[in-house]
Amino acid sequence: MIKILKPVRTEKIYRETKILQTLFGGPNIVKLYDVLRDQATKTPCLVFEYIPNIETKQLNYQFTDMDIRLYTFKIL
Repeated sequence: MIKILKPVRTEKIYRETKILQTLFGGPNIVKLYDVLRDQATKTPCLVFEYIPNIETKQLNYQFTDMDIRLYTFKIL
């Protein structure tokens, strides 16, 4: 997967890559492979590992009455 960044300061790109490197290995953290810059437009890009997309509808959650009460309580 490639994330194309808006033209931003180099410090912001450095900060994002540093955070990703620090969190690497944790749950739900995507592996960062490389940081690239398009030579023509100078647009920075981050290259991540591929993660297949799953539609939320396909997960088919089955909430019980207690689940709904718990989540409502946590939201409020």
